[in-house]
Amino acid sequence: MQGRSISSLEGIESFSNLKNLHCESNILSELDLSQNPNIETLQCGGGNLFSSLDLSGITNLRFIDCSYNGLTNLTINNNLNLEVIFCDSNELTNIDLSGAPNLTFLACQINQLTSLDLSVVPLLDGLTCQLNQLTSLDISNNPELYRISCRDNSLINLNVSNGNNTNFTSMWAYGNPNLECIEVDDAIYSNNQPCDQSAGTGWCIDPTAQYSEECILGTVSSTIYNFTIYPNPTENKLFIKNNSNEVEQIRLFSLDGKLIKTYISKSEIDVSFLKEGLYFIQITSEGKSAVEKFVKV
Repeated sequence: MQGRSISSLEGIESFSNLKNLHCESNILSELDLSQNPNIETLQCGGGNLFSSLDLSGITNLRFIDCSYNGLTNLTINNNLNLEVIFCDSNELTNIDLSGAPNLTFLACQINQLTSLDLSVVPLLDGLTCQLNQLTSLDISNNPELYRISCRDNSLINLNVSNGNNTNFTSMWAYGNPNLECIEVDDAIYSNNQPCDQSAGTGWCIDPTAQYSEECILGTVSSTIYNFTIYPNPTENKLFIKNNSNEVEQIRLFSLDGKLIKTYISKSEIDVSFLKEGLYFIQITSEGKSAVEKFVKV
């Protein structure tokens, strides 16, 4: 609806065959759709005033956008045809998706979620859940998922080994300083994926996180290859000595986790172009990685 903002939708219960409802960017204090079971598309985001939204029994509903409403409760129950949910930028602490088993895309970023059970939505192919309070996330039961952003949470455990890693267009998990191990289909493959934040693609993680095919309590289960970097601090060159196997890849990160440069099969790197400060270096050998800090002077 356009023009002057409205505060109520009196009489909407009379339109039992209503299929599309656009009431975004108004000042609605409530939204009761219990008498509108045939709605297929609902757009009610953009600053309305209701804190609770109940979608129970709207079996034809396929698309919902209730973003930017200050919602504290979103009830999804028997929404068997629901495919897309935009509920970002609210105040949700929990969202039960079991009532929407055919969901394919979920945007729930910028809420207060502490947990998110995705095993109940096996057809999910896209997820944006950044800027919440998640400590654990498991997409191993979502074989269709190929795009995910879970950055800027409080993740300790992250499992993205869904058998579809080679089709991922984006996997962003940075901004989780306590996340040490990310479980994947193939650690070697994952370590070779670039990160392009400007394009919104690639695999982007914190330099302190590592990929593994088996994480136990958030850590890599297998032994990390030992390596030595010297001199540290350094002015021009940094030498890498691996005590076990050949170094396959070196990734240089800034302190805030941005990838600066990637090197292949190097035993020394030139860091003279860096500004003075603290940096991370990630060494990869046979799909296993270790991270160390160094100082550029």
